[in-house]
Amino acid sequence: MLHKLVFYVFVCSITISCGNSTADSPVKIISPKIAKQQNSLKANLVYATEIYKAKVSLGFYLTGRVGDSLLACSQRGRIELTDSVGSSKRLLIDLKAAYLVDKLFMLPRPNHKWFICWQETSMDGLRSCFAVFSSDYLKPDWKLVFMNPNPGRPVVDGTTAYISTLGMVGKILVENGDVVWKMDSLFNTKKLQFQEIQSAQVYSNEIIFIDFTAPGIREYRDSLILDPITGQRKNK
Repeated sequence: MLHKLVFYVFVCSITISCGNSTADSPVKIISPKIAKQQNSLKANLVYATEIYKAKVSLGFYLTGRVGDSLLACSQRGRIELTDSVGSSKRLLIDLKAAYLVDKLFMLPRPNHKWFICWQETSMDGLRSCFAVFSSDYLKPDWKLVFMNPNPGRPVVDGTTAYISTLGMVGKILVENGDVVWKMDSLFNTKKLQFQEIQSAQVYSNEIIFIDFTAPGIREYRDSLILDPITGQRKNK
């Protein structure tokens, strides 16, 4: 009887051991998580430099640096250039503003040209201007005028530029100023949407324009996603 009991316990222990064997248990395979590839901004984008307001006591209203050049712009848009502090200035470009230039972006281009965006006060009110000037020439190669204030910093992608003003975004050819496409009437007077727009975010398959917030009125930002070829709105 004792031998039968010992044999029964031995058989049971073997059965339990085999039942818990990892060889009989399914192996859980965990696949590595592959991070979603993020969309990246296009390479070789060029952003215009803002020429900021300076003290009136300096004799010029707007001053700034583009590369190694020091620039100074009078209230009426006479832009002078010097290569170093204390060097003699020379007239570079004359915007010939009617009354006052109070916002200015500049970007040097090949062949001694400048792509310029500015806001000026005219008899009809505030307006945004975009133009290309050749150095030492007082007339622009071309000029676009929009009767809207708040021009944003232009972004140049090769031969094209993405621009914005109050309630308007667009794409133009830098060589001749032709408008490839534009979307206007975006400004909402009640919500203050697209009152002032950041530099465009340029991707290979889409262009994103994001407006600034209106402190105390609208604390969130709206975004506009467009097709870079057609300018049509894209759904997200």
